[in-house]
Amino acid sequence: FAAIDVDASDKISKDELLFMMQDESIQAFFGILGFDSTDADRLFKMLDVDGSGDITFDDFVHGCTHLKGPAKAIDLHDTRLAIRRLSQRLDCLTERI
Repeated sequence: FAAIDVDASDKISKDELLFMMQDESIQAFFGILGFDSTDADRLFKMLDVDGSGDITFDDFVHGCTHLKGPAKAIDLHDTRLAIRRLSQRLDCLTERI
C-alpha cells in the first residue's frame, strides 16, 4: 500500500495507481492477483468500493484479499442470489411507481 501511496496521504488516488502500475514490483504484486498493468483502471474501480475516488488501506487489503485466486462456486452462487433479490426488489419498486 505504502509503495503505491506516493504522496503518503494514507489513500491511493487513481493517478497514483496508474503511475505506480508502471513499476515492475507493483506489476508483479498485482500479477499474482491476476491483473496486469492494462487492468489498472478496472482494478481501481474494484478497490474503490465506496466510489470516493480514493482507496483507503482497509479498502486495499479487503479488495486484494477478495481478488486473489479464482472465484469459488459458492461465491458465484451468492452473487447470483444477490442479483436475483435485487432484481425482485427493483420489480416491486417499479410496480409501485
